[in-house]
Amino acid sequence: HIYVGEQRAGYIYINISNDESFGEHSSIQIFINKSERGKQIGRVAYGLACEQSRYDKIYAHMRKSNTASMRAAEEAGFKVVERKKLPQLSM
Repeated sequence: HIYVGEQRAGYIYINISNDESFGEHSSIQIFINKSERGKQIGRVAYGLACEQSRYDKIYAHMRKSNTASMRAAEEAGFKVVERKKLPQLSM
């Protein structure tokens, strides 16, 4: 869970995924409550979750139209993976 003070702001987790494009890999998923969006919580949460994980490489996958998640991930240090035929944005 993601907390800002006493208030729960969302959740984040890292799991192992397996797909044709990346094979077996660690993947981060995040959800920020609607009332907490736009407060740079995602950027901080991405960074802390990655720092606290045991993985050397973590991918973030999101809809290409989800510019807020893309910006938060970029601000946390993720870079766009340039591969053709990916159904979603991968960083």
